Amino acid sequence: MTNSAEFNWFGSPDHYVQGKNILLNSADILRPYGKKFLLLADKSVYAAAGQKFQEYLTHNQFTVDYVEFNGESSLTEIERVTKIAQEKGSDVIIGLGGGKTLDTSKGIANKLNIANIICPSAASCDASCIKLSIIYTENHEFVKYLFYAHHPVLRQILK
Repeated sequence: MTNSAEFNWFGSPDHYVQGKNILLNSADILRPYGKKFLLLADKSVYAAAGQKFQEYLTHNQFTVDYVEFNGESSLTEIERVTKIAQEKGSDVIIGLGGGKTLDTSKGIANKLNIANIICPSAASCDASCIKLSIIYTENHEFVKYLFYAHHPVLRQILK
């Protein structure tokens, strides 16, 4: 008899959406997850796509607080942004950008037990399929993996 531990398990977000101009056409997709978003992105991603995305969401009656990602997926960064999300009363964390930003957004959402939406800047990014974050020091030295009970609820691909 085969033991279930012998099988390969696959995990994924609850929903996966992609399409042309998805960020600026996503209000109906995002509405079921909440109304008060914390948008985490680094400065360059925010300039390239995040600011327009924030304006679009605000125009569609969402409250969106942008927090600049500091560049490192660390326990310090997760704690810093978690406090901001708590102060703002955020009910959704949106990670917009690369793997470290997305890993940090997963850590924040899991600490607060709220929805996490992943918007990777590269289609090949698998952050939404992995229930963990890779944690580094502020000097980019590996610390550990943080494992989570849930995947992000939604993955939107930037196109």
